[in-house]
Amino acid sequence: MNSYMLATFILPTEKADPRTLVPILIANIRSQLRYTPSYRKAWIAKQKALEKIHGGGTFHIMKCGSGVRYTHRLLLVVTQDDSGRIFPIVLAITPGESADNWEFFLSRLMRHVCLQPNICVISDKGTGILAAIERQGNLWHCTHHRYCLRHWTQAYDDGLRYGHMTSNLAECINFFLKGTRYLPITLVVRETYFSLAALFSKRAASYKGQMQEGRVWCAKVLQEINKAKAQANIMHTVCHDRDNLWFRVTEFDRLYEGIIGGQYYVHLINKTYDCGRFDALRYTCAHVIAACQNLLLDPMSYDEVYKLETM
Repeated sequence: MNSYMLATFILPTEKADPRTLVPILIANIRSQLRYTPSYRKAWIAKQKALEKIHGGGTFHIMKCGSGVRYTHRLLLVVTQDDSGRIFPIVLAITPGESADNWEFFLSRLMRHVCLQPNICVISDKGTGILAAIERQGNLWHCTHHRYCLRHWTQAYDDGLRYGHMTSNLAECINFFLKGTRYLPITLVVRETYFSLAALFSKRAASYKGQMQEGRVWCAKVLQEINKAKAQANIMHTVCHDRDNLWFRVTEFDRLYEGIIGGQYYVHLINKTYDCGRFDALRYTCAHVIAACQNLLLDPMSYDEVYKLETM
């Protein structure tokens, strides 16, 4: 049985769900026809079925041993909202990951999407990305580039990462979109676009519902702040300058946990805090909360980043 006959057989399945995986197609063929095609033959049959559905050759492939795969690459930029949810913002399919392809991609990113200054870009050490950023020095003059790191002292990163350490966000989106990699390129773009459009709509509805319920802050940050409040209750605070809101906050020793308390200075007006946690994560730390409690101030007034209205 050749691939043309198999394409006709699997055509209804592909019309119903073009993301059906090749192993599933093979299992269906075996079950109904009592014939087991090779992976390569089933893959080719799938492509022929998709061509019948979508009108012919719209993709580029190369032979690699006994398998077949695309030569093109999906370049992707993702970010996270304040609740840690992943948002893809830009994607493109290019012939590869050369410096020229990355330059084309990143120039459109800066020109049409990331118009504001002080953007932090986290990437791996791919030579194409680095060469593209170096070439586009004028476009990236107000942008901060950081490498993907699993271990990093956040307090010394100037808060540019907002707590994001690695580029694994892109890998999560790759998993989300993996069902499209067997499709022709035009269908990959279409499926990706509509999948992400549905995701954006779902997230927007979620945040709108929370604001209608009267919520102001995202749940994840509120959980962290509640933990910080509990820690602040076991700290000793001395106000050194009431007018300039300058405090010294001392942590009590927790010997049963093997923790020796430290001493930190908090300057609320300048938003400078010795511990570095606020600078790294941009939400109120226990030392800031302890200082605010000393003068009955609202610690949430020093956090404008994580409001639902800005998400």
